[in-house]
Amino acid sequence: MKSIYITGGNGLLATNLIQYLNSYKIRSSLRKYENLVSNTDYDLIDSKSYSSIKKKILEFKPNVIIHTAGMTDIEKSERFPKIAYESNVKYSRELAKISSLIGCKFIYISTDHLFNDENVYNSEKSLPSPLNVYAKTKLLSEKTILKENKKSIILRTNFFDWGPLTKLSFLDHIYNNLSIGKKIYLFDDVYFNPVSIKVLSLVIEKLFNSNKSGIFNVTSNKSISKFLFGKKIANIFNLNEDLVVPISIKDKKLVIRPKNLSLSNKKIINSLNYKFPSINKMLREVKNNRFLNKNIKVIPYGRHHLDRNDILNVTNTLKSGELTQGSQILDFENTVKKYVGAKYAIAVSSCTAGLHLCAIVAGLNKNNSFVTSPISFVSTSNAGLYQKSKPYFVDIDDKTLNIDTNKLFELIKKNKSIKAIFPVHFAGYPVDLKKIYNYTRKNNQIIIEDSAHALGAKYKDGSRVGSCKYSDMCVFSFHPVKIAAAGEGGLITTNNEKFYRELLRLRSHGINKKDDKFFNNKYAYESSKKKNIWYYEMQQLGFHYRITDIQSSLAISQMAKIKKFLHKRILLVNNYNKFFKKFKNCEPFQKVNFKISSNHIYIVKINFKKIGISRNELMKKLKILRIGTQVHYLPIFLQHYYRRFKINISNYPNSIYYYNNCLTLPLYYDLSINEQKYIIQQLHKVLE
Repeated sequence: MKSIYITGGNGLLATNLIQYLNSYKIRSSLRKYENLVSNTDYDLIDSKSYSSIKKKILEFKPNVIIHTAGMTDIEKSERFPKIAYESNVKYSRELAKISSLIGCKFIYISTDHLFNDENVYNSEKSLPSPLNVYAKTKLLSEKTILKENKKSIILRTNFFDWGPLTKLSFLDHIYNNLSIGKKIYLFDDVYFNPVSIKVLSLVIEKLFNSNKSGIFNVTSNKSISKFLFGKKIANIFNLNEDLVVPISIKDKKLVIRPKNLSLSNKKIINSLNYKFPSINKMLREVKNNRFLNKNIKVIPYGRHHLDRNDILNVTNTLKSGELTQGSQILDFENTVKKYVGAKYAIAVSSCTAGLHLCAIVAGLNKNNSFVTSPISFVSTSNAGLYQKSKPYFVDIDDKTLNIDTNKLFELIKKNKSIKAIFPVHFAGYPVDLKKIYNYTRKNNQIIIEDSAHALGAKYKDGSRVGSCKYSDMCVFSFHPVKIAAAGEGGLITTNNEKFYRELLRLRSHGINKKDDKFFNNKYAYESSKKKNIWYYEMQQLGFHYRITDIQSSLAISQMAKIKKFLHKRILLVNNYNKFFKKFKNCEPFQKVNFKISSNHIYIVKINFKKIGISRNELMKKLKILRIGTQVHYLPIFLQHYYRRFKINISNYPNSIYYYNNCLTLPLYYDLSINEQKYIIQQLHKVLE
């Protein structure tokens, strides 16, 4: 199998070439870990450190080097000519030297900006006449490359395809605007004849499998204006052509550049006996490939982070033979209880399972009731319903979005049947639990914290959520979208030994093999009072709510990174907060101290009536722009199942207002700053 080394791995061209040339062994260099294509090896390099790139290429021993990296911004090149020379000329020369040294083919992606406007279709024999610094450095790089390696291939071209999120292409720019009903202004006096990157990759493949060398124009057959190109995109993608508006390049204060970029493709056609498809045909294929292209990823509202240590930890568990009921579960429990400062920890199959077990231990049944926040996932209140206990909801505070403590106390005064309270640390911001704890001790209510969002959060006094300093039990989630992941999983913490032992039994069919006292001595012991080693005793009706060692080993590895997970989240939240100060119709919904929150999700408040667009329409437009959003949550009392409790929704104005105006934006460890800037820019474009 031939191997290919591609420079500029972050860019539009490289990320697409990696996909189209996937039948070859590929390695790519990049300046930062962004816009990565899966199943590809990358070298993080400094483009000025020629020794480092040389070392990587010599180790890889490629058959072909495709050089796509360089400074392509015309305005920036004009402002910083030394950097343009360094990027476009010096770097290219060093790579050409390396290719000559190891005897591999060298393909350089040049430009169609090398000529003035005298000719309509310039050929490879036409005399270049560059008009700006960018074009001059590209021309000089061509000459330098051919001097260092005479067998090099120079491709003068212009291309289109879907770009990575942080480096949107010309095609993305047109499609994104038209898709959300925005006008796009394109030059009707600038002409070019581009090819799709897939067609360019086919030509590249034919060239490096031949004995060809020298300069080739790789362009489509017919020239077209940028304006008409935009109209074609609108037509092929069934978008509104009227939104494509013609303008003149003369009206823009830009660095001087050619208005006619069209190149003749006769040489490449004759050399390879290749027939170029029409622009229409190439655009239709690009359209069909939209969701096959790995660049077309939607930024989700949340996701897990996995690294090599996570995989290694799980792999070691798989190799150990301890897949369930082994030592990893205990290690997981010890890790979390030590982190939060609790006496006991019980790992279970899910947060929902944990909440259910806590409801049982709290003594919920058909003769009593419980209370929680309506702004939570249904599992919170379902835990009480499993025990046939009656649910009550208390409206949220309009600033914290947590349960309103004053209204909670009013309900407790009126209703003596309330046995348990399920405070929800919404989005990771802690409820004022000390206040609730001090009030409820005299009434003997059980406090069960729903901390699915709050691993790593702290109370105002600095103690961690999960320490159970102000509660009886606390339940965390280790679902993949949470702060730390176990695949699926939950964990209960408590300082109450009686609760701890009962929870241990309940999670495993009502059986605790560790240290429960037995009731049936006849079968438990031999005559010598020695315990029968096989014996176990079901002492109450329990469940199969156990977690596995596989999941626990992943969670242990994830917990080792909890500090950096939390640090990155607060960094992203601070960025959002800073940018949304400039927005008219969008602001953070929680008005809290984000420093003590775990910042599981980030919710904004949008006045949808004022902006004249529904939330559904906004979410659809953002999805087209590759931005995933979510709603957390539909108030539980509005769920169809809960209608049977005949809840008066007029008692929950803050919850209804919150639901009508909320939207969850992406927030997770692997969300890059550039991706976040993209989210903010696109949201601003749609809203403002």
